[in-house]
Amino acid sequence: MKFGAGLVCLLMGSGLQYLHAQPFQPLRYDEDYGYLQKDSARATLKFIPVTKNHRSYLSVGGSFRTQYFHVINDSWGGFEDRNYDYLLSRYLSHLDFRAGARFRLFTEIQGGLAYSKPETSATDQNTLDLHQAFAEMTIQDSNALKLTLRLGRQELLYGSSRLISVREGPNTRQAFDAAKLLIKTARFRSDIFYAHYVQARKGAFDDRFSSNTRLWGWYNVLTQIPVLQNIDWYYLGIRRLHARFANTAGTEMRHSIGMRWWGGSAAFQYDLEAVFQTGRIGESAIRAWTASVHMNYRMTDLFGKPRLGLKTELISGDAQAADGLLGTFNPLFPRGAYFGLAALVGPANLIDIHPDISVMIHKNISLGIDWDTFWRYSTHDGLYGPTGALVFPGHGISGRFIGNQYAASVSAEPGAHVSLGLECTWFVPGEYVKKVSPGKQIVFTGITAQFKF
Repeated sequence: MKFGAGLVCLLMGSGLQYLHAQPFQPLRYDEDYGYLQKDSARATLKFIPVTKNHRSYLSVGGSFRTQYFHVINDSWGGFEDRNYDYLLSRYLSHLDFRAGARFRLFTEIQGGLAYSKPETSATDQNTLDLHQAFAEMTIQDSNALKLTLRLGRQELLYGSSRLISVREGPNTRQAFDAAKLLIKTARFRSDIFYAHYVQARKGAFDDRFSSNTRLWGWYNVLTQIPVLQNIDWYYLGIRRLHARFANTAGTEMRHSIGMRWWGGSAAFQYDLEAVFQTGRIGESAIRAWTASVHMNYRMTDLFGKPRLGLKTELISGDAQAADGLLGTFNPLFPRGAYFGLAALVGPANLIDIHPDISVMIHKNISLGIDWDTFWRYSTHDGLYGPTGALVFPGHGISGRFIGNQYAASVSAEPGAHVSLGLECTWFVPGEYVKKVSPGKQIVFTGITAQFKF
């Protein structure tokens, strides 16, 4: 914690308080500060010339995030030490070197620490490691077409982060050792990649290339389509040597084919997505699927500009054990806090209805409330967590209803570099959870403060 406070003070005192002309991106390597080349008032950290003509330069950035959590009845009372408080902190720092318009090196270190949490994983605690390190070569760059080759350790994020994300919710983000070809025109983007998951460990500089988990794919985005607006279509393949689901386990070879339709206006936004999965795990064939709808409507003429939202998802589960067919959907590498910061339920074997409302109580402060209700899609399959790992078994246990989750949140952005958040979650278990656990109500409170530069 002292390290984070010192870092913020150092950066604030080094002349960092400048007008940030572009927003920080979810993928920090997507930020391009080349426009500062001709800006006499440029921010020193964002554009550090290394040649006299200023065509080659360095850019420095990073973030520090700290979170406090208070938990009552963790895992619905299933742990002996079920009521506790803990702290998480995360720091990221990157260096972006660009040699003209064709060549680039990007590196980023990450550290995550956990304090007073009864049980931790490498997702909570990863002392310090090389999170990203890749080289990038622009093969062609014209008005009509841009071709780029990127090799090395890197974050991946596609679409709405339902299947491949940076895992922003948990304390440490995830990365891949990958080779990627990026094809881009004015309205079209296509990424072709092959990657190995980076297996995080708790120590310093001990994260390793994983031969157990491989990912490859082809992701396409076409924008500004008349009437339809924007469409994504993609293929994703994954191979895992030690996959485990409620009703089967073994080497998994799974193929996902999906389509996403998204767009809207200043007042109304929509995001619809469907995915079909096939392949094999052990001796069983895979047939799984999901469909989701996400819509928002903002009443811009009313005080506070209230926004009404609705999310709903159908995510397949396994219909019958030992029938030679696995129906459980694999969410691959989703965002960690899939259904809120409490992260109690994951996107597999699930029916979910999630209305919400938020109001701007100040120009940079919003208040939100939401209700999420969950059922098992199949009563012959279990309950899965945010990462897709099995939490509770399902075969032979009756009861479809998982429970209701109620949440309230306040978020504030005092400036371009600082964000604050408070979220309170109350989970009331349903029939199924009461049969597989002590069935106590969970209360989860989280406070988040983040500084970016």
